[in-house]
Order: sequence, then structure tokens, then C-alpha cells
Amino acid sequence: MTHVVHISNKKRGWTIFQVMGTLVGAFFVFMGCMMMINLLQDPDNNVASVIVVSGFFIMMGLVLWGAVVASALYLKKKRALFITSFMTDEATKIYSDREGAAYELWLLVKKFTQTEPMWSKYKPVYNGYWLQKYADKLEKYR
Repeated sequence: MTHVVHISNKKRGWTIFQVMGTLVGAFFVFMGCMMMINLLQDPDNNVASVIVVSGFFIMMGLVLWGAVVASALYLKKKRALFITSFMTDEATKIYSDREGAAYELWLLVKKFTQTEPMWSKYKPVYNGYWLQKYADKLEKYR
């Protein structure tokens, strides 16, 4: 199964979803608003169907924007949990700027896990493995 995952090359990451969700959401809201404006300029149209369709477009755009915001909040929560776990670990007391080291490690782990396939065993959760793997990159925070 892992070979199929590596062949398909599915990556983890929210950037594409956030960018495309924002753009497609803006398109839907724009189309819904344009239909409403068209209705106001030409009131002889079938009012009920235009209102329903334009409302649907606007709602779809807002739902996409909501999903983008929810994914951003999800990533923020994951980062906060990672940094909190880093700060509570006794092994990290060797760093003078622990917050800087925690944030740097978060960025390294996030980048590493995003290049991994979707079903990789590596998760962006703090543990001693990440601290050992990137010890050389965190030397500047000692």
C-alpha cells in the first residue's frame, strides 16, 4: 500500500486548498452578486429563480471561505499544541530562546511533513524524534 501512496505522490498541505478555496469562493460570491445586480436592473426576469440561484452561489462562496478559515484555525491550533509540548519538555531547557527554537522546529517539521505522502507515519506532533533530527538546526538557540 505504501508504494501506491508514493506513486500517487499525494502531499499533505493546506496551501493549495486555502488559495483555491479563497479564489473559487470569491468567484461564487461575485457571480451571485452579479445576478442580484442584474435582477435589480431588469425586474421583468423571473424573480424567484434568480434569487434562489444567486443565493445559492453566494452561500457556496461563503461556505468555501468558512472552510478556509476553519483550516487556518486548525493549523494554528496544531502549531500551538506543538509549541506547548516543546516548552513543557525537560530536554528543551538547554535552549536560551526556547520560543524561537520551538517555532523554528515547528517550521522544519511542518515543511518535512508536507513533503511526505498523505498516509505517512510522520505527524506534525512534537516528540523527541524531531528534536534529535533537527538538533543541528537549533544550535543557534543555545
